[in-house]
Amino acid sequence: MTRELGVPLELVGERGYREQGDAPLAGEWLGAFAQPGVVLNLATAMRAELDRDAGSSVDEYGAATLTITRHEGDRVEWRKAYGSGQHQSFVYVGRLAHGVLAGYWYSPRSPRFGGVFWLARTDQLTEASASALRAKVRSWSWRRHALRALMAGMIVVPVLGPAPVIAIPLVGSVWLGLWTLNRRREALADERLQWERLLH
Repeated sequence: MTRELGVPLELVGERGYREQGDAPLAGEWLGAFAQPGVVLNLATAMRAELDRDAGSSVDEYGAATLTITRHEGDRVEWRKAYGSGQHQSFVYVGRLAHGVLAGYWYSPRSPRFGGVFWLARTDQLTEASASALRAKVRSWSWRRHALRALMAGMIVVPVLGPAPVIAIPLVGSVWLGLWTLNRRREALADERLQWERLLH
Protein backbone atom coordinates (compact mmCIF):
# COMPACT_ATOMS: atom_id res chain seq x y z
CA MET A 1 0.00 0.00 0.00
CA THR A 2 2.90 2.33 0.72
CA ARG A 3 4.15 1.88 -2.85
CA GLU A 4 0.73 2.30 -4.46
CA LEU A 5 -0.20 5.37 -2.41
CA GLY A 6 3.22 6.95 -2.57
CA VAL A 7 2.87 7.79 1.12
CA PRO A 8 5.05 6.56 4.02
CA LEU A 9 2.92 4.81 6.66
CA GLU A 10 4.96 5.75 9.72
CA LEU A 11 3.88 5.41 13.34
CA VAL A 12 5.15 7.42 16.30
CA GLY A 13 6.31 4.16 17.92
CA GLU A 14 5.69 2.53 21.27
CA ARG A 15 6.99 5.53 23.21
CA GLY A 16 4.31 7.71 21.66
CA TYR A 17 1.51 5.18 22.04
CA ARG A 18 -1.33 6.24 24.33
CA GLU A 19 -3.83 3.66 25.54
CA GLN A 20 -7.45 4.77 25.02
CA GLY A 21 -8.86 2.88 28.00
CA ASP A 22 -12.34 1.50 27.40
CA ALA A 23 -12.74 3.41 24.11
CA PRO A 24 -9.80 2.28 21.92
CA LEU A 25 -11.74 2.86 18.69
CA ALA A 26 -12.84 6.42 19.39
CA GLY A 27 -11.29 9.06 17.15
CA GLU A 28 -10.06 9.77 13.65
CA TRP A 29 -8.35 6.99 11.67
CA LEU A 30 -6.34 7.26 8.46
CA GLY A 31 -5.11 4.55 6.15
CA ALA A 32 -6.04 2.65 3.02
CA PHE A 33 -7.57 -0.50 1.60
CA ALA A 34 -6.20 -2.62 -1.22
CA GLN A 35 -8.33 -4.24 -3.90
CA PRO A 36 -7.78 -6.14 -7.14
CA GLY A 37 -8.10 -3.72 -10.01
CA VAL A 38 -6.99 -2.78 -13.50
CA VAL A 39 -8.75 0.53 -14.10
CA LEU A 40 -9.52 1.14 -10.43
CA ASN A 41 -6.78 2.05 -7.95
CA LEU A 42 -5.03 -0.90 -6.35
CA ALA A 43 -4.83 1.05 -3.08
CA THR A 44 -7.31 3.70 -1.97
CA ALA A 45 -6.72 6.15 0.88
CA MET A 46 -9.52 6.42 3.42
CA ARG A 47 -10.43 8.45 6.49
CA ALA A 48 -12.74 7.15 9.21
CA GLU A 49 -14.33 8.52 12.36
CA LEU A 50 -14.97 5.67 14.78
CA ASP A 51 -16.83 5.40 18.06
CA ARG A 52 -17.72 2.48 20.28
CA ASP A 53 -20.36 0.94 17.97
CA ALA A 54 -20.70 3.20 14.92
CA GLY A 55 -18.80 5.54 12.66
CA SER A 56 -18.41 7.03 9.21
CA SER A 57 -15.79 7.00 6.50
CA VAL A 58 -14.90 8.63 3.20
CA ASP A 59 -12.83 7.40 0.29
CA GLU A 60 -12.90 7.72 -3.50
CA TYR A 61 -16.15 5.73 -3.61
CA GLY A 62 -17.90 8.34 -1.46
CA ALA A 63 -19.18 8.62 2.10
CA ALA A 64 -20.13 5.50 4.04
CA THR A 65 -21.67 4.61 7.38
CA LEU A 66 -20.01 2.06 9.65
CA THR A 67 -21.76 -0.31 12.04
CA ILE A 68 -19.20 -1.70 14.46
CA THR A 69 -19.19 -4.90 16.51
CA ARG A 70 -16.25 -5.33 18.86
CA HIS A 71 -15.53 -8.98 19.51
CA GLU A 72 -13.56 -10.50 22.34
CA GLY A 73 -9.88 -9.73 22.50
CA ASP A 74 -8.37 -7.66 19.73
CA ARG A 75 -10.75 -8.67 16.90
CA VAL A 76 -12.92 -5.89 15.46
CA GLU A 77 -15.56 -6.22 12.76
CA TRP A 78 -17.75 -3.66 11.04
CA ARG A 79 -20.06 -3.27 8.06
CA LYS A 80 -19.34 -0.40 5.68
CA ALA A 81 -22.34 0.79 3.64
CA TYR A 82 -22.25 3.46 0.91
CA GLY A 83 -25.09 5.80 -0.01
CA SER A 84 -28.48 6.51 1.48
CA GLY A 85 -29.93 3.21 0.24
CA GLN A 86 -26.89 1.35 1.60
CA HIS A 87 -27.22 -1.30 -1.12
CA GLN A 88 -23.44 -1.46 -1.60
CA SER A 89 -21.85 -2.80 1.57
CA PHE A 90 -18.64 -4.50 2.65
CA VAL A 91 -17.51 -6.31 5.79
CA TYR A 92 -14.18 -5.42 7.43
CA VAL A 93 -12.51 -7.78 9.90
CA GLY A 94 -9.39 -6.57 11.65
CA ARG A 95 -6.99 -6.87 14.53
CA LEU A 96 -6.56 -3.91 16.88
CA ALA A 97 -3.11 -3.41 18.40
CA HIS A 98 -1.36 -0.24 19.61
CA GLY A 99 -3.60 2.17 17.73
CA VAL A 100 -3.51 0.22 14.45
CA LEU A 101 -6.36 -1.71 12.81
CA ALA A 102 -5.35 -4.11 10.05
CA GLY A 103 -7.03 -7.06 8.42
CA TYR A 104 -9.18 -8.03 5.46
CA TRP A 105 -12.47 -7.00 3.86
CA TYR A 106 -14.96 -8.63 1.48
CA SER A 107 -18.29 -8.11 -0.24
CA PRO A 108 -21.15 -10.19 1.27
CA ARG A 109 -22.84 -10.29 -2.15
CA SER A 110 -19.67 -11.59 -3.83
CA PRO A 111 -17.31 -13.00 -1.17
CA ARG A 112 -14.52 -13.64 -3.68
CA PHE A 113 -14.22 -9.88 -4.16
CA GLY A 114 -12.19 -8.44 -1.31
CA GLY A 115 -8.81 -7.33 -0.13
CA VAL A 116 -6.87 -6.09 2.86
CA PHE A 117 -6.78 -2.82 4.82
CA TRP A 118 -4.61 -0.84 7.23
CA LEU A 119 -5.77 2.02 9.46
CA ALA A 120 -4.03 3.92 12.24
CA ARG A 121 -5.56 6.28 14.76
CA THR A 122 -4.34 9.71 13.73
CA ASP A 123 -2.57 10.40 17.02
CA GLN A 124 -0.42 7.30 16.39
CA LEU A 125 0.82 8.51 12.98
CA THR A 126 3.75 10.83 12.48
CA GLU A 127 2.67 14.31 11.45
CA ALA A 128 4.15 13.81 7.98
CA SER A 129 2.26 10.55 7.38
CA ALA A 130 -1.04 11.94 8.70
CA SER A 131 -0.80 15.02 6.47
CA ALA A 132 0.16 12.96 3.41
CA LEU A 133 -2.69 10.48 3.93
CA ARG A 134 -5.27 13.24 4.43
CA ALA A 135 -4.14 14.81 1.16
CA LYS A 136 -4.70 11.47 -0.63
CA VAL A 137 -8.28 10.97 0.60
CA ARG A 138 -10.85 11.72 -2.12
CA SER A 139 -14.64 11.54 -2.11
CA TRP A 140 -14.95 10.73 -5.83
CA SER A 141 -13.02 8.87 -8.51
CA TRP A 142 -12.56 9.59 -12.21
CA ARG A 143 -11.44 5.96 -12.49
CA ARG A 144 -14.92 4.77 -11.51
CA HIS A 145 -16.46 6.90 -14.26
CA ALA A 146 -13.87 5.63 -16.74
CA LEU A 147 -14.73 2.03 -15.81
CA ARG A 148 -18.45 2.69 -16.26
CA ALA A 149 -17.78 4.26 -19.66
CA LEU A 150 -15.68 1.24 -20.66
CA MET A 151 -18.43 -1.16 -19.57
CA ALA A 152 -21.02 0.84 -21.51
CA GLY A 153 -18.75 0.76 -24.56
CA MET A 154 -18.43 -3.01 -24.33
CA ILE A 155 -22.23 -3.25 -24.52
CA VAL A 156 -22.88 -0.58 -27.17
CA VAL A 157 -20.08 -1.31 -29.65
CA PRO A 158 -21.07 -4.96 -30.38
CA VAL A 159 -24.70 -3.88 -30.84
CA LEU A 160 -23.68 -1.32 -33.46
CA GLY A 161 -21.74 -3.98 -35.34
CA PRO A 162 -18.18 -2.64 -35.11
CA ALA A 163 -15.71 -3.00 -37.93
CA PRO A 164 -12.93 -5.56 -37.36
CA VAL A 165 -10.42 -2.74 -36.99
CA ILE A 166 -12.29 -1.71 -33.80
CA ALA A 167 -13.57 -5.07 -32.61
CA ILE A 168 -10.24 -6.91 -32.58
CA PRO A 169 -8.36 -4.36 -30.38
CA LEU A 170 -11.44 -4.10 -28.12
CA VAL A 171 -11.61 -7.87 -27.57
CA GLY A 172 -7.85 -7.99 -27.04
CA SER A 173 -7.98 -5.18 -24.47
CA VAL A 174 -10.83 -6.84 -22.58
CA TRP A 175 -9.00 -10.18 -22.52
CA LEU A 176 -5.79 -8.55 -21.27
CA GLY A 177 -7.72 -6.62 -18.63
CA LEU A 178 -9.48 -9.75 -17.34
CA TRP A 179 -6.20 -11.71 -17.26
CA THR A 180 -4.47 -8.91 -15.32
CA LEU A 181 -7.41 -8.60 -12.93
CA ASN A 182 -7.36 -12.33 -12.22
CA ARG A 183 -3.61 -12.29 -11.52
CA ARG A 184 -4.01 -9.38 -9.10
CA ARG A 185 -7.00 -11.05 -7.41
CA GLU A 186 -4.94 -14.21 -6.84
CA ALA A 187 -1.99 -12.26 -5.42
CA LEU A 188 -4.22 -10.32 -3.04
CA ALA A 189 -6.15 -13.47 -2.08
CA ASP A 190 -3.00 -14.97 -0.57
CA GLU A 191 -2.54 -12.00 1.76
CA ARG A 192 -6.24 -11.95 2.60
CA LEU A 193 -6.13 -15.69 3.43
CA GLN A 194 -3.29 -15.11 5.91
CA TRP A 195 -5.42 -12.51 7.72
CA GLU A 196 -8.45 -14.83 7.72
CA ARG A 197 -6.41 -17.60 9.33
CA LEU A 198 -5.05 -15.19 11.93
CA LEU A 199 -8.44 -13.75 12.87
CA HIS A 200 -10.56 -16.91 12.92
